[in-house]
Amino acid sequence: VLIHGRGDGLIAVNHSSRPYYYVSAAGDPEAGIRYYEIEHGQHFDAFLPLPGFAGHYVAMQPFFDAAMDLLDANLSFNQRLPPSQVVREAILTAPGASAITLGDHVLRVPE
Repeated sequence: VLIHGRGDGLIAVNHSSRPYYYVSAAGDPEAGIRYYEIEHGQHFDAFLPLPGFAGHYVAMQPFFDAAMDLLDANLSFNQRLPPSQVVREAILTAPGASAITLGDHVLRVPE
């Protein structure tokens, strides 16, 4: 499970999580790797109280906790992980248009 904030200014998604997910998923589609890109996430939750942060960004910790619960359920009870997706408010079992897909050697990440 990969979790990354789309607004991360320290480690950009295009230079880390997206290519890692692409290489991993393309190399072994059955491996079960999932990528959850948090739409309004960034790198430092501690900055959220500062002016300009709280109104634009969300805390990553709740999304991390939710993803770890999903991973635990997968490993402990063989429950399927939700598909890779852009997370707008919560990790969804059926993300619809927010699904991150891989096809024809192209990673498609919705806006």
